[in-house]
Amino acid sequence: MGLGTPINGNVGQAIVGSGIFSGSAQVLLVFNGQLITGNTFDLDIDGVAITQVPFNTSNNQTLEDIVAELNSNSLVLQAKQLTGPQTSNDYGQYRILITFNQLGGFIPVVDNAVVAGGASQITVTVQAYDSPNEVLCLVTNPIDILKATRVDVTGVGGITYRGYALAGSLNADPVWAIQKETVTGAITKVEWAGGEFANSYVWDDRATVTYS
Repeated sequence: MGLGTPINGNVGQAIVGSGIFSGSAQVLLVFNGQLITGNTFDLDIDGVAITQVPFNTSNNQTLEDIVAELNSNSLVLQAKQLTGPQTSNDYGQYRILITFNQLGGFIPVVDNAVVAGGASQITVTVQAYDSPNEVLCLVTNPIDILKATRVDVTGVGGITYRGYALAGSLNADPVWAIQKETVTGAITKVEWAGGEFANSYVWDDRATVTYS
């Protein structure tokens, strides 16, 4: 399955529906023990295997290597180890929180988390992240995560359009949040396509969509 999986879907080991704002989801990788010499870690994100991560020196260093590999994935906004006391949900001591860049209400499939090799292998599960005792995400402004930006200073009626989407988005893709700024004298009016920050509009249609 691909990027068209609807939010709140239950796919494989992943049950994802938690979000920090419209268009993002978070899951936990929960390790039920420590990684040891000879272990390797594999995971699929949206049907694509990440680069296999081998054991490196210690359990903690290997977890950090996994975090680094996850952070190199274009669908991941942030991956980080969660440390400190276990939560009331008993997620376990070794946890990695993954927050995804998700636009248009879709989430990636996260599955096939496997530890192999070595004298023994621990189990890794993928869980929905719904703990009220952990900070969900450090990002408070969704614009901060969007890499592709368009600016159209029309020169007509004091109107400027700004578009926000993930890196690699095409102008004709319905993945843009479009802002319309109208300057009249000393007054600046800022509106969004559809009246909200929603990555569901086509940049090429910026002049004809409804703003409020």
